[in-house]
Amino acid sequence: MSASLPPSRPVDPTPNDRGPALSEWVGLKWLMGLQGRRIDVARLQGDPDYARCCLDEACACADPALRDYAARLRQRLAA
Repeated sequence: MSASLPPSRPVDPTPNDRGPALSEWVGLKWLMGLQGRRIDVARLQGDPDYARCCLDEACACADPALRDYAARLRQRLAA
């Protein structure tokens, strides 16, 4: 079963916040939840290593929508 992507909305990062917005992490949480994987949004926001690990797992899953969404978040996290 392929989950559909949440609508893509531009997020204007502030100079101190260039990573994914809370709403983007919540989207990842829901898409990962559809795959049976629970993730901690607060930890995603505060622990870059945990975020990268979750994104790695999402990028390796069978769901193309989740892989694409995670790839976009990975780019935002690297910015």
